[in-house]
Amino acid sequence: MTSFTKLRLKESLFFLQKMETNIKIDPDFDYYLNAFIGLARSVKWIMNNEYSKIEGWKEWFDKIPFTVEEDAVLNKIAKYRNISVKERPLTTSYEYYVPIPEEFNVKPGEKYRFIISKTNLKSNEENEKIETEEYGPKLFEFIGQIESGRILEESEDYSEDIMKLCHDYYRWLEDLIHEVENRFKCN
Repeated sequence: MTSFTKLRLKESLFFLQKMETNIKIDPDFDYYLNAFIGLARSVKWIMNNEYSKIEGWKEWFDKIPFTVEEDAVLNKIAKYRNISVKERPLTTSYEYYVPIPEEFNVKPGEKYRFIISKTNLKSNEENEKIETEEYGPKLFEFIGQIESGRILEESEDYSEDIMKLCHDYYRWLEDLIHEVENRFKCN
């Protein structure tokens, strides 16, 4: 028997892979993102429809446990899907950024002056050994690494890479399908 749930997951993977290969290409990336969000979000709906006649399904499906991290991913994906389907297409930009430690209490939208110098640090372990130094009330030094990624304009977290969020959601869907197959003995 063909699993419509798995077929939809494969469709989602197709667009996720297109996002990866078009990470720096506008507007292609955004087209693939909107397709992925819509398709991936529908995997659970198709799963529920496909397996709803199995004994014990409804009780289990209605109470699928989530970790705090999973819940955050699921809520963001649902929010972005609603924007994409009901309001407007999601739009992104490819950005380079330096994650700033939380203790600096920087506020998105405010302007800051940055001075960048290159060091010869090789790993995160070495970065952790270096103490942050304070130079007066508004000047701090920290060791960081320039990162890059696709940033969603609708995101409240400017450094949130939409690719990571989509990969996290896809992995969660894969794990859920494996659990369904094992729990309800269906393949």
